[in-house]
Amino acid sequence: MSSEESRLKALERAVETEPEFLTLANRGVIRPKALPDLMVQKLARQFKRPEPPMITIEKGGKTWQEPNPSDPKYLADIEERKIVLGDAFIDLTMLAGFEIVQLPPGVKPMEKDEEWEEELKAVGIEVPEGRIEKRLLWMRYRIFQQASDLERLRVAVERLGSVDESEIKTAEELF
Repeated sequence: MSSEESRLKALERAVETEPEFLTLANRGVIRPKALPDLMVQKLARQFKRPEPPMITIEKGGKTWQEPNPSDPKYLADIEERKIVLGDAFIDLTMLAGFEIVQLPPGVKPMEKDEEWEEELKAVGIEVPEGRIEKRLLWMRYRIFQQASDLERLRVAVERLGSVDESEIKTAEELF
């Protein structure tokens, strides 16, 4: 057995016995890490919850205003905020919430992967110029190919961190 085969067998045994490793659908292996609490809190605060528009009520000769939480634009703004905030948390998790233990078979490190940008451009996906933005896109394309892998990572990171999902939801409601 070659040293590479021995290393892969040892890694497989570690993945089976150590819950801190996650094997992805593409057979890559990552080790989740807790996110920095202050970054999570700051990120949640950046996306303020929209205020419902006010509606004028006239009844019995009296006029007053009250919030209209069923306004279609307000509901659309709430949905958009959820999507944008969710994407931001995914990006934060991909930047600071794991380390790659073993690349998926056939995947080269980003620095040596000469084809990924051209492949994405060929199907009309814009590749950003910034180094960090490129890394996030590469990870979505090469490492986290299945949404279920990102969900498993989210759960593992949440379990490791001291800020849990209920605290994030509570913080979000304050804004």
